[in-house]
Formats: sequence, C-alpha cells, structure tokens
Amino acid sequence: MKGGVSLNDDAGLEREADVMGERALSATTPVHAKTLKSASGIGNTHQAIQRRVGFEFQTNIALRNSQGDAPPLKTALFEATGWKIECDQGDLEFITDPFSNYGPLHQTMLNLVAWAHGMAQLPYVIPVEKQEQADQFDHPDDQHIREGILLDNQTRNLALMDANQGQLIANYFALGPASALTAAPQTTVGIPMEKIISSLHLVAAKEYTLGTGMGQKQVKLGAAQEREPTLVSAHDATVVLVNHLRQTHPDIPEMAWRKLEGIIGLAASYIRTANVPGRSSYSYVKVMAPMMSRVNFTALFNALPESVKPFLTPANVALAADLQANSRVFGVKGAIKDKAGPTIEEWVTSMTSGFDLLSRIGDFFSVEGIMEGSESMGEFDALDEADEKYDMPLVPIEFREMTKSVPYPLWPELTENIMIFANALIKAEFF
Repeated sequence: MKGGVSLNDDAGLEREADVMGERALSATTPVHAKTLKSASGIGNTHQAIQRRVGFEFQTNIALRNSQGDAPPLKTALFEATGWKIECDQGDLEFITDPFSNYGPLHQTMLNLVAWAHGMAQLPYVIPVEKQEQADQFDHPDDQHIREGILLDNQTRNLALMDANQGQLIANYFALGPASALTAAPQTTVGIPMEKIISSLHLVAAKEYTLGTGMGQKQVKLGAAQEREPTLVSAHDATVVLVNHLRQTHPDIPEMAWRKLEGIIGLAASYIRTANVPGRSSYSYVKVMAPMMSRVNFTALFNALPESVKPFLTPANVALAADLQANSRVFGVKGAIKDKAGPTIEEWVTSMTSGFDLLSRIGDFFSVEGIMEGSESMGEFDALDEADEKYDMPLVPIEFREMTKSVPYPLWPELTENIMIFANALIKAEFF
C-alpha cells in the first residue's frame, strides 16, 4: 500500500515486479544513458529497415509537462544502450533496437525493466481536484471506483530519477499507475518472402502463457484472430489459388510460387480484415493489417521472380480476398472518415506500376491522401539485406494484434518467446 492505494491489485505480479526489478538492477550492464541527439540531427531515411526482431511497448502511463502538454511525437525522450523512450499519442512508449541474437536483447530488456521499476518506486502525488473527485466515492461499495481514480492520477516527477538526468524525459511527469505498468506490445520480425504464406497461419494460432501463479498472463500474437480469422482465410484461399496456377505452369520453380503466395496472401489479409462485417470505422488505415509489411508492395513486387510477376493481378488478389476486382479495398466503411480508398484493381495496379497506394510514396499519387498516421505502413523501398545471421533478404513484418495490457515484469519473457518464434519462422515448413 502507498498513499492509501494498493500498488498492484495482483499480488503475484507485484512479487514478480520486485524480483525482476532486483534482477535488472543487479545485472552486469546498468542503464547507461547515451548523449541525446537533437531532433534536427536525426536523418529521415526510407531505405530498408535494419531490423531482425524489434519491440515496442505502448504503456498505460501518460507523459505531461508542467503545463499539461504531451511530448512531441517521434522524439527520443530517453536513450540508452539498445532502447529508448518516445511518446505515442500522449503515452510513454519503450522501443528497442533491432536484435539478431537473444543475449543482447535479454540484457536490454533487463535494463529497460529496471528503468520501469525505478519509475514505479518514485513518490507520487494526487492532484487536489482528483483527490476530491475520488473522495466523493466514500461508500464501501464504491471503493473500487475511488481506488481506480487514484491509481489513474498518480503523478510522478521523472526528474527525480538519476538515470534521467540530462535527458528530455526529465522535463515530464508520469501520470498513471506506474506500479501497475502494462503495455500493448508490438513486434517487428524479419521474414523471408517465401515464408510469409506459412507465417499467416502460424501467427494467427500462436499464444504464450507468461509468468507463474497469480501473475500468469495469456498473450496471443493475433489476439483478434479467434473472432476474425482473416489471416487464416487469406492463407487458405491463396494456397488454393496458387496451387491451380502451379498445375497450369509446371515449369516454374516452387520457390517462385511461394513468394507469389506471400505477397497475394498478405494483400488478401489486409482486404479481408477491412471487409469484416460490422467493423468499426478506422481512425487510421494501418489498422487493416494484422501482419503489416514495413516494406511497400511495389518493393515486394519487384522482389518477385520474373516468372510469376504476371500473376500478381487484380483478379487474383480479389479472388484470394473473396471479392471482385472492382470492390473497395476498405469495403462499405471506407478507409478513414469520408474517404473511400482505392478499389482492389486500383491498389494492385499501383503496386505493379511503382507507387503502392497504401504506402508513403503512394499517398502522393492518391487524390484522397489516406495515409496520415500510417506512415510506417509500407514506408521502406527494399527488403532488409543487412541481417548478420541470414543471407536471404527479409521482409520486416509488424505484428499489430498482440494481446494488450501485458504487465512489465513479463516483458523479458515475452520477448524471449517471440525471438524463438521469429527464428522458427525462418525454418517454417510450407503449408
């Protein structure tokens, strides 16, 4: 208990947090802050992302300065070896570097969790107006409401952390239940183009049981796939489609067909997700992508063997999506607000013509301009060929439907499991 409020409703997670914090604080590599680069010194490159496996943890903690303003987007507020902190939609977000080996990732996660644990130990205050609001719920039956208000409005001065000295984050306050810190995780994994088709099915089914006892948490890589199995249906329809093409063109190598399956299956998964009956309106278009390619579809098309490029057609993509070529990619709901977005024919034609409409570059050719807020979708113009462990080009794919509200003591275990899974995808059998 602190300030009359339980630090963590889950005793198992609270114990796990203490253990993980102590382990991280006693690790051989402490949290070393790097000299912060000014925003003006950060280049704006759109070459292939150098990422094997990287992680983002958007937390339930808001960042505000003394005037109540959130930090600017995409600005490094804290930088340390292997990870940094930014602000996403007003929330504190941890971002790791890309890693090819688990050892450095593991150490990085221990250091990251040590910082989170240090934040949780800071003294906090409750703004007077929020304390008065909470005190209105003084009936025993309303204690959960009172405690919820107090937890959500705990305010910690981040300048009090030694690690934050000289960093921009020292100018901000953490607003929210830092002792019960959770995050909506996302991960970007490099996958060979010919393994994307298998990955659609594997990601949809993958889940982990993290932690022990009362602190256990089930985490799925495709949390929405149980109710909307668009990755599975896209996989299955694409396999049937391409198998027919195989039979009529037996001279084309199998690897070429697998790469074609990857690009058609991925596109079909986007379209099927955007056309789920009864879906809500999108605030930004990358919500359509349970597995989102950071490489645009024009670059994927360019990476196809010449023998199968003629088969990337509006008709074939529409067939894999169970629609017609003149159907809207975003269905009856449209892309965002009052913007309908392209038809399947328009999108696929743009892929093969050099300006994927659902990407940064394609937005310049679009009358509607629908990519605001989704700049990371298809932002890179080539596959990643820099991974030190693999001699084949990789497609950075972001898993965007992972289970939310994962407590911070479980993040190292989660990243370990995903690293193992990512390496398994390299060796996945085709199906």
